[in-house]
Amino acid sequence: MTGREKNFHSSSVLKKTSVFLCLVILAISICAFVFPFCKAISPLFKSGYGAVDFKSLLPKISYTFRQAILSLLLSLLIGVPSGFFLARRNFPFRNFLSSFAAVPLAVPPLIMALGYVSVFGFSGLINSFLMNLFSLSQPPFKFIYSLWGVVIVQGFYNFPLIMTTVADSWNSIDASQKEAARLLGASEIKIFFTITLHQLLSAISSACIPVFLYCFFSFMIVMMFGPLGKTTMEVAIYTSARNVLALKQTAVLALIETLCAYTILIFYNALENKTSPVKHSVALKARRKNLTVKEFIAALPLIFLVLIFFVFPLASIFIQSFTDKVSGKIIFSFKTWKYILTAKTFLKSFLNTIASASLTGLLSTICGFTFSCILWKNARNKKLFFALKNISLLPMSISSVVTGLSFIYLIKKGNFFTLVLAQTALTWPFAFRQIFSQFKKIPAEVYESGILLSKNYSDFIFNILIPYTKNGILSSIGFCFALSAADASLPLVLSMRNFETLSLFVYRLAGSFHFRESSAAGIILTALCIFVFRLSVKLKEK
Repeated sequence: MTGREKNFHSSSVLKKTSVFLCLVILAISICAFVFPFCKAISPLFKSGYGAVDFKSLLPKISYTFRQAILSLLLSLLIGVPSGFFLARRNFPFRNFLSSFAAVPLAVPPLIMALGYVSVFGFSGLINSFLMNLFSLSQPPFKFIYSLWGVVIVQGFYNFPLIMTTVADSWNSIDASQKEAARLLGASEIKIFFTITLHQLLSAISSACIPVFLYCFFSFMIVMMFGPLGKTTMEVAIYTSARNVLALKQTAVLALIETLCAYTILIFYNALENKTSPVKHSVALKARRKNLTVKEFIAALPLIFLVLIFFVFPLASIFIQSFTDKVSGKIIFSFKTWKYILTAKTFLKSFLNTIASASLTGLLSTICGFTFSCILWKNARNKKLFFALKNISLLPMSISSVVTGLSFIYLIKKGNFFTLVLAQTALTWPFAFRQIFSQFKKIPAEVYESGILLSKNYSDFIFNILIPYTKNGILSSIGFCFALSAADASLPLVLSMRNFETLSLFVYRLAGSFHFRESSAAGIILTALCIFVFRLSVKLKEK
């Protein structure tokens, strides 16, 4: 065997070994949510874990759906008009508005919650200002610790997802039908409700499902702002799991929550399969108009709401981290940052976050790419294709709290590797969706010729699939890193000894009413998420 043949043989063996390892990692990740979840619902089939109080379940289920639906409606109310202005009008600060799209992806919900505490809390900026101005003994605004507080925080936190999806679709819809309607004398309002809205409906529906699920599984925001006596299934699962006599109740709640989420995702998957990509319209994009005075006046309420309930809470986190209270007066100070940067647990939690999130991002991307290869290979078998795609929805229907409790039931004590495995089990479907979207862009002739010319499927993967899907691979690494780093639920539920992530560090500071310190730590966490997310985007662009 010549040297060239030896190199080729060793390269082929390495490729096959890599493919085998990827399949093993995917199998472990799938088992990592199947076995623990089965363990979590096992008290249903055993005695000695208490009785199930179905009457107490109904208010929790009702409240969960109510707050999720109201939050979604608020996101739609703000997101759809914002999507119109972003897609169809030129105006100052348009790029600033478009940058909001990164907030739900890179800014942890806990950070947004801290911003609301800083602005609208009992001792927040607005209440403090009004109490000093009018000599009030009680804060005038108390809505934040109620159902509407939860709805407002979640609705404004998620509206950029609706806005971006609607804007992208609005930029792509075919303008010929609207032009024909204008020639026939139809008014702009009639054109919107009879043509434009129909064209945007699939995009709006697709954006609604993820936003609804984010609100449905909301944990930290409900923990911080939920009213007394009312709670969601997610928070109820966490609280009832502490009592051994309530494990059967916990199992019922986990099963109901998962089945509800999975049903919604099945509907979303069916809707997505029926939706065909919209053809790009150059004429429509070229005809973006300048914002008129009337439109600006009509948009003022929207601008005011976004500034008050979105921009100010985020900005207040930054401002609060550089202030201190001395003799009743607020002064500029670096005291908070000095405290955070010199804290013994900060550096450790920062390094733990980088390590766990990096490994989670890598493993999730490997699983997502491997599953994409399996799905793409069976694309011609429609029944098998649809069944496999539904499998990828299962982890998305299980919340981080349920996953964390499932691992605790199974292995008793959490650790670094448990955290990474649990986060990988939850996040790889998000990597799969980003990577598989790139698979769909591979030209049919390239795919067919690659299959014919490649000696085996592993060569085809490394020579064709990876080069053509590298954009999705890079995006998924950054996205899953941000999801992992921002998650405080799993580290909290796993109760790992001598191990703390930055998100958990922020949560504990906020829980002990060190809001300035938690704001400073939250800025570092947000900056880390945005940096990695933007780095993956830059690498993808190159």
